Amino acid sequence: RNLYNAVAQAKEDDGELLAAPLVTLPSKRKLPQYYQRVTEPIDLTMVEQNIVTGVYKTVESFDQDMCRLFSNNVRFHGRTSDIGIAATRLRKIYSVAKFDYVDQLREILGESLPATFIPEQEDPGAEEEDVIRCICGMFRDEGLMIQCERCLVWQHCDCVKADTAADKYLCERCCPRPVDLEIPLETTPEYATEGQTHYMTLLRGDLQLRQGDTVYVLRDMPNEETGSQTTPPSKHNYKTIKNVKYSDCDIFRIERLWKDEKGDRFAFGHHYLRPHETFHEPTRKFFPNELMRIPLYEVVPLDLIMGHCYVLDINTFCKGRPAGADPQHIYICEYCVDKSAR
Repeated sequence: RNLYNAVAQAKEDDGELLAAPLVTLPSKRKLPQYYQRVTEPIDLTMVEQNIVTGVYKTVESFDQDMCRLFSNNVRFHGRTSDIGIAATRLRKIYSVAKFDYVDQLREILGESLPATFIPEQEDPGAEEEDVIRCICGMFRDEGLMIQCERCLVWQHCDCVKADTAADKYLCERCCPRPVDLEIPLETTPEYATEGQTHYMTLLRGDLQLRQGDTVYVLRDMPNEETGSQTTPPSKHNYKTIKNVKYSDCDIFRIERLWKDEKGDRFAFGHHYLRPHETFHEPTRKFFPNELMRIPLYEVVPLDLIMGHCYVLDINTFCKGRPAGADPQHIYICEYCVDKSAR
């Protein structure tokens, strides 16, 4: 009961109950997909009823229900959602409480506790898996990093300009504040030319672009609303074009990002080709949305980039897809075009 109370009575800094979203299950009518994805739903009310009625005969059965409560909410809502953050924080509180009550439980039961019940002594509240959610959007665990005290995600100190000597750190979501999503490289790369400032991430309007992203790029499309009898029409960009077909766009992998002296933004990288854009045997079969990498490198103004897509190797594709990504924007790349082939 004390372990249950430690979770149920935990509060936010503003006095609100941290466990409020976990007290009752969501409505089957309003959120039917929850019951499709979560095979064994449970809430804090059910756990309390089981305690009162004596359903739990062992500490293991109680521990399994509590862990299921946390994992169900993290799995469905997402680790970085408000409910996922609450469930993760409560799991940490529960683990610390278990460690505090180990000796008392041993005395009550008169026997040693199951090894699966006892948390690690060095850090009983440690997460099973660290989550990186930095403003750069990259999941690399390199360099000096700092953890948010509230949602427990890790961020790169260089990206968020964090003071590593501070006693407490909150991320930009837990403590709303403006952040600069254009993150320069720490050192100037050897390939940079005079007047270029290279970046890890740059903005094209509201779209954050990163090194390693794959994107749709507009081909040369004249804007018929411009030009005259003496001057040719200008080219479309993301601001002027209204209805774009992604099938008519090039697919491009960003390798470098920079600004020039005027502040204009550019990306350097290589292209991919769709099967109908290559020479191949007529009997050759392809995966849906298959691409071929081509060793064609180009500098592209960021104004020509229309949006993100995802190009995965076949092993990664078989393991899963990017969360929340539209399937029409997910591609497979298994081969590279050989320019010397005939």
